[in-house]
Amino acid sequence: MRRIWLLLIIMLSQAIILTGSREAPTLTELLKRHNAQLTVRHAESESELLKHMAATGYAARLIAFTTGVIVKQDLLDKLKLKPYNFHPGPPNYPGRYPEAWGVYQEARWFGSTAHQMVRLVDEGPIVDIDMFEVPAGADRFDMAKLCYGSVTRLFQRLSPVLATSTEDLPLREELQWSGRKWRLADYEDLRDHPPADDEVERLRRFNSFGPPSAR
Repeated sequence: MRRIWLLLIIMLSQAIILTGSREAPTLTELLKRHNAQLTVRHAESESELLKHMAATGYAARLIAFTTGVIVKQDLLDKLKLKPYNFHPGPPNYPGRYPEAWGVYQEARWFGSTAHQMVRLVDEGPIVDIDMFEVPAGADRFDMAKLCYGSVTRLFQRLSPVLATSTEDLPLREELQWSGRKWRLADYEDLRDHPPADDEVERLRRFNSFGPPSAR
C-alpha cells in the first residue's frame, strides 16, 4: 500500500502543450492514453501559455511541439518541472526551417530532436532523437512531411514518461548540438536573392526554400 501511495505522489497531474491547433488533439490523446487523470491544457501563443502556467502555479509540465513561440527566460525560471521541446530537425540543424536547409545541403540522413528548453533556442541538453534516410530527389515539401512524421514518432516514444513522471528525462550526453543555427533572415536571403546567371543554383534554392517573396 505504501508503494502505491508513493507512486501517486510523484505521478504527473498537469501538462501544457505549446503547439498548433491541428496538433493539440492528437498530442493530448497520446498523453492521456498513458495517464487518464492528466489535465492537459493547450497554448498556441505566448499570452495563452503565460495564462495557463500561472493557473497551474507553474507546476505543469511544459511540452513544446514544432512551435515558433520562444519561451522567455523569466517564465523558464518559474517552472517547477523541466520543460521539453520537440524540434523538427536533427541536432546538426538547429534554428529555423531545418527541413529547408537539409534539402539545400543535400543531407542523406535527417530527423528530429527532443531536448530540454533553455534560454537560447535549440541549445538545451538532448534527451532523444529520431532519424530517417532522405529519399533521392526530396524537395522541401517531402522533407517537411518526413520531419513531421519523425517528430511525431519521437513524441510517441517519449509520451509514456512525459505523461506520468515528474522526474527529469534522462539525457543522451553523447548527442550534442552542432552546425550553424539558421535564422529566418538566412532563409529569406537565399530564397529572395537567387542568382540570375546560375540556373542550377536557382533551381536548388527553389526546391529548398520556395519562390522569392513577392514583396
